[in-house]
Amino acid sequence: MKFQKGVPRHPDAGRKAGTVNKKPFDLLDILRKAACNPFEFMASVVQDNVLDLDGKPVEVNIDQRINCAKELGKYLLPQKRSIDVTGTIILEKTPAEELARATIINPAGEQQVIEHRAN
Repeated sequence: MKFQKGVPRHPDAGRKAGTVNKKPFDLLDILRKAACNPFEFMASVVQDNVLDLDGKPVEVNIDQRINCAKELGKYLLPQKRSIDVTGTIILEKTPAEELARATIINPAGEQQVIEHRAN
């Protein structure tokens, strides 16, 4: 049935809640079968606790340890991203005791007033 504006969709339509994406699920399944956890491996590199296939310790240089620490850190804290702001900002300065007002005009031509009381 073709989409019609204002007509509710069939209750069984669309993707079901909680459905797992196939590609990541396949990859996780492969990692589980191989008993491989990339996070544990990178943590062992950071701790300089890496073993080769024979169980002998492998020396890891400081650059490799730092790179693994940086990669693991990406999953501990959210990434900060820049936000592009477009439009015109008009600032009206008043005495310190009075209210300073900034009027922002966005690209659609709408105005938004931001008020800030100076200390």
